[in-house]
Amino acid sequence: MSDIYPEMKDAHFKCACCGHKLVTSIDRGRVNEPTMCPRCGSKNSFEIVHNLCLFSDKQYVKMQETPDTVPEGETPQNVSLIVYDELVDGCKPGDKVEITGIYRAQGIRASRFKRTLRSVFKTYIDVVSISSMHKDKFQFGNVDKNDHEEQVKFTEHEKAEYKMLSEDPDLYDKLVNSFAPSIWECNDVKKGVLCQLFGGTPKDFGEDLRGRFRSDINILLVGDPSTAKS
Repeated sequence: MSDIYPEMKDAHFKCACCGHKLVTSIDRGRVNEPTMCPRCGSKNSFEIVHNLCLFSDKQYVKMQETPDTVPEGETPQNVSLIVYDELVDGCKPGDKVEITGIYRAQGIRASRFKRTLRSVFKTYIDVVSISSMHKDKFQFGNVDKNDHEEQVKFTEHEKAEYKMLSEDPDLYDKLVNSFAPSIWECNDVKKGVLCQLFGGTPKDFGEDLRGRFRSDINILLVGDPSTAKS
């Protein structure tokens, strides 16, 4: 975790000629400085007043995969987070957390003296909420089963619908037909991607010397361009 930095939200400008004041908002990290005073008509006469500007707390956080969820032979993945205001210092280094946020891309300047941006953008997660995961509830990167059942509650009507749906002999075909209906045919591809969406559970056979098996299903789509592989 980094130190807390102030980030400007509203900029306060004052005309050096007549003292007229204006407040402008920050758009994507860029200050929209007024070019003409509406009172005296002077051009480029505004200067910023830092003491009257509105700032918010900002902090950079780096989150890394937990060691027990990393497949053998692979390095842990990490992602950059940005937290604001009340989320600042919401966790401390070493905590196991669950993050909810918005995945964003931000341009990087090629030089601090030029406004041209690099072709490769920097990605980060704009954090919305932080949930702490206790050690007794954190197993293989997922919430404990008993704790998950306490959080997720279904009504009796929903349970009856799910049970009726599970007993349908044509359930597999119905799921395939409802998957990406805008793409015609490609049923074999849809079946594979459908299995990938459901996934599975991680299995550890360390005592049997068989290693560890991942729960995710990897799929490789091979085909001509413009065949809706993406």
